[in-house]
Amino acid sequence: MGQVWVYADIESPSYRSNGIKLWNNLFNWTMTYRRDSDTPHFYGSLTKKVKAVDHALFNRKIRSMLWIVSNCQTAGKRELFVKQLQKYTPVDVIGRCGVHICPKGNNHCQLLLMNNYKFLFAAENSNCRDYVTEKAYRPYGNFILPVVRGGGNYSLYFPPKSHINTGDFVSQTFVGNYEYLRNTLNYLDVNKEIYQSYISVIKQYKADILGVPMGVAFCKLCDKLNNQSKYRRLYRNIHDWWRGQEQTSGYFCEKDELARL
Repeated sequence: MGQVWVYADIESPSYRSNGIKLWNNLFNWTMTYRRDSDTPHFYGSLTKKVKAVDHALFNRKIRSMLWIVSNCQTAGKRELFVKQLQKYTPVDVIGRCGVHICPKGNNHCQLLLMNNYKFLFAAENSNCRDYVTEKAYRPYGNFILPVVRGGGNYSLYFPPKSHINTGDFVSQTFVGNYEYLRNTLNYLDVNKEIYQSYISVIKQYKADILGVPMGVAFCKLCDKLNNQSKYRRLYRNIHDWWRGQEQTSGYFCEKDELARL
């Protein structure tokens, strides 16, 4: 095959220009967070481990939900979602978009904060197909229950009874969606045994974020480069593969982000 062109990107199409149209009939392979990439490059992975649950932790968690965030205006409108959610349940916003407590990148500070909260809001900046980033992986191995929001099928990434997906809470009305979610969070907030059943699953796993998944992806890419004849391919329309066709329902990032919960 000779020269191999690889389209590599781990950001969502919401933050990329349409200039990719200029590169049709060029790329042979793809390496992105998408599960249907030639070489998937995920943000994280989980490793099974054994660790006992600290049954005293529930009493130490005196606050409800924490959101650590630095990007305040997003394609996914997560900031508007939280603004609505705060009408129904308390959400403490920490970071550039809220109260400055932890310096950006100070993981130790963030872990200390998590000890005081029962839930961690883990919302993506855009709701795109398969876009599941490090935010959703961070709670694993720690004593906090993630409330996830995004365009990925979280059941393909995380074990059952280890997260709350806002997309699962759908009622007949917009307000009803939030009330449905609030009732579930409130139930877990006061029921120690049920909450700890989620935590017992979370603590069985260790999250490897960015570094390990990157190494796995590049090893697979090297294998393909050494066996090019087995993986011959040409993307005639890389734009439609990556972004979907905007005029159809196949568009891979939701346009009206608040049409869903």
